[in-house]
Amino acid sequence: MAYEIPDWGTREWCQFVKDNSAAFASLPKETYTKDGLIRCKDLIRVPKQTSYTLWLRNHDTISVAANRYSSTVADYISGNPQLWESAAIRVVSGRGISSRVPMFGVPFQQAVASALHKGFIKCEFYLPNQKDDTYYATLLFHVNRRKESNGAVIELQVWQYCPRISEVFYVHAESSDFAKYVSHLDGAVIRFHPEDVVKLFTFCDKIKSTDYEKQFRLDGQIPMDDMLNIVSAYLPVTELVDEAFRVNDCAT
Repeated sequence: MAYEIPDWGTREWCQFVKDNSAAFASLPKETYTKDGLIRCKDLIRVPKQTSYTLWLRNHDTISVAANRYSSTVADYISGNPQLWESAAIRVVSGRGISSRVPMFGVPFQQAVASALHKGFIKCEFYLPNQKDDTYYATLLFHVNRRKESNGAVIELQVWQYCPRISEVFYVHAESSDFAKYVSHLDGAVIRFHPEDVVKLFTFCDKIKSTDYEKQFRLDGQIPMDDMLNIVSAYLPVTELVDEAFRVNDCAT
């Protein structure tokens, strides 16, 4: 198997895209996890000059790509065999062209360290003012410790909302102490009704939504540095502000 995609825009490329999309659509249900993800160990990564292509190991004529939400996470973990083997990502039949709206927001590493250190059950990090047509992301954290009878791990949940973006980005992580490693990390996109977004980010109420789509998942011993880098890559803030943010401690 050559694992080659024809040159973009050629007749051969058009035919490949058509055939590949049809083959991808007909994949059996067992190809995916219960969350609709593909295990990275079931993918063949073929390096290219400046990128790479992905092919299904058990259907190796089918090319796939991480979708627009999980692509930055896939790019980060693809260079680390241990993370790659422990991960699953959401894929599509071909890589699209997309970009993210420039945003400012609280650095995730600084925010999560503060939330865990201060022991907030709920806290909100945000920059309060809009400036020069730049929109600021809001991060809402829930930190909670499970009972000894239920595994005794610390659970971290994060929601990020950016104005003019319809989705709320969600991160869930578990660790015994969030000092060196996390044992579980996943990210999802949740689409809320606008009124529920207000409830979530104004009153810090956890709101459930039926429109929930998981984008990636890792299980195992994941170093904290990698966890923070993965989440920073996943959240749609591309330009970060190191200072001048406010912490709003929410009532439990």
